[in-house]
Amino acid sequence: MPDHGFGKISERDLNFSNDGGPDPLTPHAAQRAVFAYDFAVDGGAVSTITLRGDAIPANAVVLNALYIPTVAPVSAAGSVALQIEAAGDLLATVAVTGNVDEVNQLIPTLATVTSYVQTTVARAVKLVVSAGALTAGKFYVVLDYVVVDAALATT
Repeated sequence: MPDHGFGKISERDLNFSNDGGPDPLTPHAAQRAVFAYDFAVDGGAVSTITLRGDAIPANAVVLNALYIPTVAPVSAAGSVALQIEAAGDLLATVAVTGNVDEVNQLIPTLATVTSYVQTTVARAVKLVVSAGALTAGKFYVVLDYVVVDAALATT
């Protein structure tokens, strides 16, 4: 950092936490995680399928989640949901037909803060298939998130 006549100031000097760790009030840069589902690779049985991609860490607050299909999921009578922390927190259960064939904003619902999701441990996105198996489909789930200090995560 520049010398402004008061001596040099280091990054450590700007750390206001008592434990020598990073200041919990310092903004953290947003990060992105991409998760993939492909029927040809992952199957489509009635079950919970962990999507492929790196898990997001504990204390991550999901700021934005997008669903991007490249091949619309197909099922005669099936329903799907997407979750990361709790049942249906990214996408509540919907019938496959006509509901998951285009790009969708999953969360947040901008009118309500309650739709934001925070992880308690490292997690990956899961696809919950119910009522009937999938027979085709390929899509991505893109999450933008920030990791907050564990002490702030419980306040």
